[in-house]
Amino acid sequence: MIAGYRITFLPKSIVLTDMIERDYLKVSHEEIAPEVKESDEYKSYINDKKRIKEVEQKDISKQSIRKLSYAINTLYDMSEFKTVVNHTSGQSFRFKLSFLTLTLPSEQGIHTDNRIKRECLNRFLIYSKRQFKLSSYVWKAEPQENGNIHFHITTDIYIEHQKLRDLWNDCVSKLGFLDSFYAKYNHYSPNSTDIHAVYKTQDIDKYLAKYLSKTKGERREIIGKKWNCSNNLSYEKRYRFVANGEDIDYFFRLSKVEKVKFIDEDFYSVIAFNDRNFYNKLPSQWKDKYKFHLKYLKNCC
Repeated sequence: MIAGYRITFLPKSIVLTDMIERDYLKVSHEEIAPEVKESDEYKSYINDKKRIKEVEQKDISKQSIRKLSYAINTLYDMSEFKTVVNHTSGQSFRFKLSFLTLTLPSEQGIHTDNRIKRECLNRFLIYSKRQFKLSSYVWKAEPQENGNIHFHITTDIYIEHQKLRDLWNDCVSKLGFLDSFYAKYNHYSPNSTDIHAVYKTQDIDKYLAKYLSKTKGERREIIGKKWNCSNNLSYEKRYRFVANGEDIDYFFRLSKVEKVKFIDEDFYSVIAFNDRNFYNKLPSQWKDKYKFHLKYLKNCC
């Protein structure tokens, strides 16, 4: 029975999953014995799966927001505070994450969202990895009021403003956006980028997740993929392990401490924490495992 449980670490929450119900997934429907198919337990299992699939098909946006929130929060967890110097002002400052905004310097015109993502954004990410060691990031595409696509990128590095602008302008020049800007303003240096250091730690994950997943009301839809992240921040890489008896015992003892929300369902239980100090409540072996996992994520790109 113990081998049938798994613990998953998510930002500010821990999930205990009963893996026994997943045994049905290991064989095809045809391979299951007739008496099992006729059981109320199996029929309930199949009906639940159908309902879940129907909900997911109708509500993909919520599923994407969950994965987007996971990516941002994990990026926050694995990032350390860093000190950089602003070469313009000469002042130094500490930050953990930075928030980049990339806009088009002229009207989007005939160029599709997918082409801009493929030929401008993707080029920017590739060159940023080479020049600035950008390896962990989350990007979100949104429409501006003028209809142009623009991008928000959250990452754990800081790029000096002029270098950021020069690189992005070079990327969008391939599709003629700089020439269109020059025809109107008579110079080739549009202020098409912005960057802010994120240094306030209180509920920063909620702020970023809410901001990056906000809807635009009457503005047009972005065609194609609306967001993505570096491979190390994908939801599939979340930390999980098979729980032993000691792990299960500690999980339920942890669920009884103050300032946690405990959710207990048929096949899973969740402990949700209201702040990041929950790390201090974990047993040393869990702390060490999770810290090692975050270190792996940071260095696996």
